[in-house]
Amino acid sequence: MPTHDILARFQASVSKNGYEWVNTRDGPALMERSTRSSQQSSYYPFSDGYSALFMEFSNLELNQSAILAFANKYGLLGEPVTRHFDDKGLSLFQLLKVGELYDSELLSDASSKQAKEYGVHDLFGWADHIIAMGGLLKSVAKHKRGETLWKGPTLSLEMTRYSPRVVSTATGLPASASGTPKRWMRLMEGPFLADRASKMLSTVVKPRVVWVPGRGAVRPTFRLEIEPRSLIGCLWLQAVMYLAERKTFRRCRVAQCGKLIEISTDRSGRRTDTKFCSDLCRMREHRRRKSRISRQGQKA
Repeated sequence: MPTHDILARFQASVSKNGYEWVNTRDGPALMERSTRSSQQSSYYPFSDGYSALFMEFSNLELNQSAILAFANKYGLLGEPVTRHFDDKGLSLFQLLKVGELYDSELLSDASSKQAKEYGVHDLFGWADHIIAMGGLLKSVAKHKRGETLWKGPTLSLEMTRYSPRVVSTATGLPASASGTPKRWMRLMEGPFLADRASKMLSTVVKPRVVWVPGRGAVRPTFRLEIEPRSLIGCLWLQAVMYLAERKTFRRCRVAQCGKLIEISTDRSGRRTDTKFCSDLCRMREHRRRKSRISRQGQKA
């Protein structure tokens, strides 16, 4: 079964109660609003209309309002971001409530120690993933334009934090007299970006082997599946698939909509001549043009 068919079955959920920010000892945490009942609605992030969700996420402004608006539309990020908060600063009603940190830089010493004991070292919160994904996508775009990622002897994604770096160990100046990186240095940039993407995926995506029983003339066999652990895994997979498969996106022609349309041969993609994200937007534009022509005729 093709990977895209496997991913097509992946569902994410959104609380119908909405979410809210709660202050903890580790800073703001995004949690589901407290009500007597918890109702969820589901959607398919790899279906038509959601294929550019990673772009919306990686371009989020780093503030609580922007993140809250995204969560209310698409839900919490899920594992490994989601955690239980046992914080003495919260009321008993909120103890052990599931939530997600805004920014791991706000972690207390006690939480940092506990996280390391559990083997968690990077990318705890929303801000961390937004910065990491945005840094990777911008660096890849920069590389494709022929610009270098080297800053003197350092190769990095130029993120403000959690910026994985490669420092040249070669003797002498790593760049030419003009300041341009040498050819062997430029050849390191592609593998460096691929390694960064691989490390991000390793924490949010799980591979698994499934046994498929035979039927009729079809012999039983193994099948390798790649499955996101959660919504954040889906977003990272979307981003890497975009880079690997060279997808392009364009905005819906209806100005009030502006939704991104995937142009590709994938099941979730559209043809190169696609101008509108949906039949509804196509009809809106048709009515707008018809109304404009009518007004012009009346003026004449």
